[in-house]
Amino acid sequence: MKYSLLLLSILLSPYALSKNIVFVNPSVPGVSFWDRVTNISLAAARDLNLVVEVVYGEDNRITHFETLTNIASRKNKPDLVIFMPYGGNAKYAYELFENAKIPFITMERTLEKQEAQTVGTPGKRFKYWFGEVFHNNEEAGKKLADSIIKRGYTVFNKKKLSLAALTGSFSGESSHRNDGLLASIAEHPDVKLLQIIPANWSRERGKAAIHKLINRYETVDVVWSASDSMALGVLDSLKAKPSEHQPSMVVGGFDWTLEAVKEIKQGNLHASVGGHIFQGAWTLVLAKDLLLGKIGKYKSISYSLEIIDTQNVNRFEIFATNYDWDTIDFNKFRLSEGQLETEYPFNIDRVLSQIK
Repeated sequence: MKYSLLLLSILLSPYALSKNIVFVNPSVPGVSFWDRVTNISLAAARDLNLVVEVVYGEDNRITHFETLTNIASRKNKPDLVIFMPYGGNAKYAYELFENAKIPFITMERTLEKQEAQTVGTPGKRFKYWFGEVFHNNEEAGKKLADSIIKRGYTVFNKKKLSLAALTGSFSGESSHRNDGLLASIAEHPDVKLLQIIPANWSRERGKAAIHKLINRYETVDVVWSASDSMALGVLDSLKAKPSEHQPSMVVGGFDWTLEAVKEIKQGNLHASVGGHIFQGAWTLVLAKDLLLGKIGKYKSISYSLEIIDTQNVNRFEIFATNYDWDTIDFNKFRLSEGQLETEYPFNIDRVLSQIK
């Protein structure tokens, strides 16, 4: 199998930790979100004096597994592998590294409940699964829904709202975000959920889906989208085919993409949930402490995503740009003396405090 390989050795000190960490980017070079994840991760590695190798899973479950297989089969084995598990083959991926006796840490919780129960948590079934770093997608899905519903009441000045939702794929990530949406709907009895439509994270499918929804239901006040790409597709449809019945619409998404943040500034998009561009950096911080023996093995560390909306966009828009992440000292996100091992300070306000 052919896959892109970028070797980046970062040694900023003669006292650098001499460990070879392989970071598996699940996508391909050139994808804005994952490029930002990689760039921030490498900035963190330079601060943490870690040697990091980046390989790509090529945005496909099969090629991703082949990439992991190649890593596990190396003659010179890495000291640690960081990757995002794919639904459907997570157990087999974990077994690769378990059998090769290579420690690994996972990013994100992307598995459906049954598969997640099968693999368990770090250290339970797989002794070389040292840790996981993940954001709470259910909490984030609810946060987005609450925000756009609140905005919808203000914009339309009516007691009842109609809401449509665009979800990603049939994956744990999508379903967990959907659970957050449904939790919000349950707290807002005056909001009618019209339909949840899978649009496979696609801008074009988002565009087509909302056009059909408007024709089907005539009025759609609020649109919840599990990604910015699908949310931008909604805006594309509204701009291309303005409806007499749809003078305005409150739309929100996920990922803090540059285009989405620009649309928020212009008032076309209401909100975007994000912060997971730091997931690789947070995982490397945990890896540093694990490899140094500062904390015990088998850690599950979660963090919350944040929302950029029309009220705070000027403060948060820096996260959608090509910021120089080397100005951030990622050592400040390691555990301080006296902190519990579950209290890693992984939050956006701590990052903002370092931005001049």
